[in-house]
Amino acid sequence: VEDAPHNVAALRAGGNTVVVFDQPYNRELDGPRAASWAEAEAVIAELVAVHTGAFSPQLPGVEAGADRLDRHITAL
Repeated sequence: VEDAPHNVAALRAGGNTVVVFDQPYNRELDGPRAASWAEAEAVIAELVAVHTGAFSPQLPGVEAGADRLDRHITAL
């Protein structure tokens, strides 16, 4: 995920897939694009699924939820 046009160009020249984080100064760049971190996560999940044939958004053994660390600390 990158927003600077020169970095996007360099990464792509090196054979990397780059999700362009949408900004007014990079609108001329081809996608894939994301306008938020949530959108970037969704785009990356789709790219992983296309390239590997599957994607598991939840890692086995890792509790789901953004507040999982707070809940773990409270439980101690």
